[in-house]
Amino acid sequence: MTTAPRPWLRPLLGGLAFGLLVLALVTVRAVTEGERQLTEADAAIRRQEWVEAAARARAAASWYVPGAPHVPAAYARLLHVARTAEASGQREAALFAWRAMRSAAEQTAWLLQPHQFQIDLANRAIARLAAREPRPLLAPEDTDALAERRMQALLARRDAPRGGGVGLVVLGLVASVLGLVGVGLRGLSPEGRWRWHQARWPALLALAGLTLYALALWSA
Repeated sequence: MTTAPRPWLRPLLGGLAFGLLVLALVTVRAVTEGERQLTEADAAIRRQEWVEAAARARAAASWYVPGAPHVPAAYARLLHVARTAEASGQREAALFAWRAMRSAAEQTAWLLQPHQFQIDLANRAIARLAAREPRPLLAPEDTDALAERRMQALLARRDAPRGGGVGLVVLGLVASVLGLVGVGLRGLSPEGRWRWHQARWPALLALAGLTLYALALWSA
């Protein structure tokens, strides 16, 4: 007994393969750039250029890929730079490094926050250092300890999630996936030939979805 042919199966697999290829290219780009920035951070650390090292390590951490080794390494470099600069009395460089850690961790968060520990650590350090500086937003009679607690409370504040922004992220992701699948369904014939003229609209949908997804994350 022969199995009935499924003419839709090959185009569907083609669309999925195309989507996986795009995902793989994006992942390779993120890992490659993250490793490059990490190498630059190490070079700056050897030169004891703490601000440059922190900026490079922040860039490496911002190229976030789950499980990629350059991400925890970048946070380790940021911690090293912040503590070394603070121990040597370079408070501005230390503050920059702690803020870089906090910025990278918040930038790579979406529905989940994979680096809450780094945010809490940076918040405490920023509050400790900033409390000893002129603080026009805080009461001038505050002691350093009270100013530090006030600063920690300000840094720990989280605005309510913007439903519209999250909705745009989800919409962009759905549109890009549907577009990529559509490229395979319409662009690949049952014989395995590409029909580019029929794939142009799904391709535009995928491009629009990816653009919307990126813009929504950038403005979050």
